[in-house]
Amino acid sequence: PTSFSTVDGPMPLHRAVPRTNAYPVASLGEELSAVVHAIQQRVQSPIELCAQSTLAVVAMASQAIIDVRLPHGEIRGTSLSLISIASSGERKSATDRICMRPGETRQRDLRRQFLEEASAPCQTVAEPDEPWFREVGNIVVADFANGSKRKKKPRKAPKPQNLRIPTIVVANATQAGLLRTLEGGQSALGLMSDEGGIFIGGSGMSPSNALKTATIMSKMWDGAPFDIASGNKDPVWFVGRRLTSHLMMQPEVAETWLNDRIIQGQGLFSRMLIAAPQSLAGTRLFQPISNVNEATIARFQAKMLTLLEMPARFAPGSESELEPRVVSMTDEAEALWVEFYNRCELQMGPEGRLFPIAAFANKAGEHAARLAAVIAFFANPEVCKLGKSAMARGIELVEWYIEEALRISGVASVPRNIQLAIELAHWLHNRWPALNKSAPHIVSLVDIYQNGPNAIRVKGVAEPIVEVLLDHGWLKRILGGIEVRGKRRRDNVFEIVAAQSGSG
Repeated sequence: PTSFSTVDGPMPLHRAVPRTNAYPVASLGEELSAVVHAIQQRVQSPIELCAQSTLAVVAMASQAIIDVRLPHGEIRGTSLSLISIASSGERKSATDRICMRPGETRQRDLRRQFLEEASAPCQTVAEPDEPWFREVGNIVVADFANGSKRKKKPRKAPKPQNLRIPTIVVANATQAGLLRTLEGGQSALGLMSDEGGIFIGGSGMSPSNALKTATIMSKMWDGAPFDIASGNKDPVWFVGRRLTSHLMMQPEVAETWLNDRIIQGQGLFSRMLIAAPQSLAGTRLFQPISNVNEATIARFQAKMLTLLEMPARFAPGSESELEPRVVSMTDEAEALWVEFYNRCELQMGPEGRLFPIAAFANKAGEHAARLAAVIAFFANPEVCKLGKSAMARGIELVEWYIEEALRISGVASVPRNIQLAIELAHWLHNRWPALNKSAPHIVSLVDIYQNGPNAIRVKGVAEPIVEVLLDHGWLKRILGGIEVRGKRRRDNVFEIVAAQSGSG
């Protein structure tokens, strides 16, 4: 063979995911829905991405100011954990940049203030291994890269009392790094990444650290205290910490992560609001810049900066333990919440519609309350009661996320051998051609288990996965042998079949 075969095309490795329902943008409220539409019209990214990024930055501001009281008396934070699944080219970065600009501005202001205070005379001297000292050094090095006259990280630096690391937004974090930032820094953080695969593929989510990182993220979403003891250091007790996260990732990364049994068992995914919008590629014709939309975005960014500058509320006598103002519900809002809660509960049994996503549905009421509080906070930062209309908005949004979770639950339940087959097919079409440029459409079993995805780099594991691709038409066996990368292969040599539109 001399080219990829396209006669019949391969069969899909799993059933196609149905199209998503329209995102209920109006439920965000008049002001926020106008912002989401303005961002969508400027960037031409899926409306779901615009909504997710907008909600993330508002929640990042609200989590240090307000909590929400549920009808059964429990007090919960207003942190949100969001996942947006979209292929490369869907303009995730451009969308996120618009929403996160106020966060970046606030962080720059905090760092400037931090350096001024760090250089003030005081009696305490920091040791180089202290978290805050490392932050000073990182900022000094960054200043030098931007033209500052400071060239070296100082050996020692003055440490004023109560000076805290000025980081409020991180794009990637290991478990140790997240804890170090919390220990010596801000009590409310945003984990925001338009390349979530970097976080998922990093050391924080490695097999040895994934459970610890997921547990910390869940605890911070819950607003629950937790302690960490390691090495020769005394245990560190974390109370009143908050984390809002928004991880944007490609479908291949999401499929692998959502199938991680360890993370599933820990419960992190039940705390996450997931959106996997339909691609807009091929529909994004040029549009002139709208002055109205630009003004809407500018007002949003200015307002968000003001909200991010609001002083966090701490417990008496503490400068690290958050104690946000508690927002309760009116009687009408509480009755609406109870009706929604009961409706979800009745559908979670073994025969119920929500049984496949029971873990998420079990937290649907809490998600609705959090979303209602976040939206109400943006409309009025001094909010003290959630009314019926605010709760209705939160419930309508969660109903969409429930449908989205049901829609993609089939993807998350793909058997392990099919997951590996999907991963191998992706590697054959995207990685292998660079290794075999002279004949990228030919591959041998030896090449697969020597160079392929890490999970199948054993012959006994690779063989049944190759059989799956053979059965589905993604590979065709070449009889009689052929030369591959300068070596004669007598058997187990295959032609790679090109994917047809819609296959996968």
